Amino acid sequence: MSESTLGIIRILAGLIVLLLIQPPLSRLKSPLWGTIVPLVIVAAGVYAFGVAKLPLTFSGVIVLVLLLWTLLDWRRGRQIYHAKQAAGDGKAS
Repeated sequence: MSESTLGIIRILAGLIVLLLIQPPLSRLKSPLWGTIVPLVIVAAGVYAFGVAKLPLTFSGVIVLVLLLWTLLDWRRGRQIYHAKQAAGDGKAS
């Protein structure tokens, strides 16, 4: 495999890991835990488009869509946490 193919595989694996850990983090007691993944995506986007001067192409749009998705998932997780708290379910921790 070429180096660029391995790089794409690494990036995709990292994105999959971030998207898998986002829902559990957003349901924790502290809302700050759920903001970790969106902040990582914002930092990566700032680096890629600001520092590394990558052109905003389809991959850039994908980064913005992932950011929106993680923010919406964070909000949904907070709603689930608050619903569990209101119901008196002790499992929201």
